Amino acid sequence: YFSGALIRREYDYGSYTTYESGTPIVFGRLGVRSPWQSGAWKGIVDAYLRGARSAIRRDANGAIEDRGDAYTTLNLAAYADLGEGMSVRLGLNNLLDRRYRPIDELLAAGRSVELTLSVRF
Repeated sequence: YFSGALIRREYDYGSYTTYESGTPIVFGRLGVRSPWQSGAWKGIVDAYLRGARSAIRRDANGAIEDRGDAYTTLNLAAYADLGEGMSVRLGLNNLLDRRYRPIDELLAAGRSVELTLSVRF
């Protein structure tokens, strides 16, 4: 699968305009998903690349306020429906331990694990 966006946003400061608004012009996700089932449990395994192009944001005077890095990360996630309104997600993020800083954010986490349990009631 592929999902992505092309965005070109213009800031108009009256006497000055710029397309360097801080929004990456290209970002998206490319991956492969596969369903699985084990007894009563079922879910999806998802291996994907997520990335964005670098971005710059300029202020009303044309000076650079912030810069964000271009990046691509390799990620793996597994989702499971546990029944009775419960589900769990395990994400293994940034497996190649890529260092980058998206615009307006702190340095991104390196290799990391994310565990989410959801209950509907």
